[in-house]
Amino acid sequence: MEKKVGAKLWYYAFLDISGLSLLLYNDNLATFLAFLTLHLFASVGISFLVYLGLPSKYKEPKIYVLTFLFLFIFFIPIVSYVGFFLYVTFFKKVVKEEDFKPLYLDFKKLFLIDEVQFVRRMFGEGGVVMYIKNRNLNPDLRLKAFLIIAENISPQTIKLLKLGLSDTVDEIRLLSFSILSRLEKKLNDEIYKLEQEGVEKNRLKIAKLYWEFIYLNLADEIFQKIIIKRILELLEGLDSKEAKMLYLKIYLLEKNFDKIREILSTMEENEETAPYFMEIAYYDRDFDRIKELMKKYPSIRFVPKFYPIYRLWCENC
Repeated sequence: MEKKVGAKLWYYAFLDISGLSLLLYNDNLATFLAFLTLHLFASVGISFLVYLGLPSKYKEPKIYVLTFLFLFIFFIPIVSYVGFFLYVTFFKKVVKEEDFKPLYLDFKKLFLIDEVQFVRRMFGEGGVVMYIKNRNLNPDLRLKAFLIIAENISPQTIKLLKLGLSDTVDEIRLLSFSILSRLEKKLNDEIYKLEQEGVEKNRLKIAKLYWEFIYLNLADEIFQKIIIKRILELLEGLDSKEAKMLYLKIYLLEKNFDKIREILSTMEENEETAPYFMEIAYYDRDFDRIKELMKKYPSIRFVPKFYPIYRLWCENC
């Protein structure tokens, strides 16, 4: 008996859902009347099934109980359905699918504007530098800050590691000394290896390795002069583009503009040499020449340290 009642309940529920599906598929008057008809039959059937399951003391008077059950089952879902369809109808009128015009950013144009700087991060968060320079902070956190910068060797991090050599925390002093010592040893070992292979055939490679001492701020003022002297000895007689670029770096460091002019006179003007031509133009106070070079080589703005200068001198280039 219970299985038969359950099966009939599923039947009437399916009948009701079918009517609702018709209404969802097409919301005209005919389908609405079809939905009401199916819902009416489903409500009558469910009312009788519920009545049969009631205890005997609740079945009398029969007509009133059946009427109450029918009205309850018929109208409660109707209220929900009407509210649902009113919402759907209102939403369709206010916001139609064709009215959606999503905003999007054209990333192709993004690469053509000056506001976007393709600047590779040279260091890290400012908080790391704060923990390195402020010796009153937690020693353990300061040690972690030194470990963080040790993972990215650059001229900036070498300067910070040198601060660690005089730190009040023993672990930081030892760490800084260890990193700097290991880096110096690595460069010296590579120089020694090349010298063993033959100085004459490896002059340019050895000169570049010596330059790394200067570039990374590993050399102090006195040692730097000795290194520059050694680099110039190694470069003597070399006429390749790489040798000339290394000459330019050294003479720019020494602010020897006569030598820079002399070397640039033998080199082609291009994106690689443009910064040196601009340096000479600035030294000669030829500002029109600087703007001319900036317009000719706009990629110069992607050099992190040069970008502010580019914006200052070539705002509307």
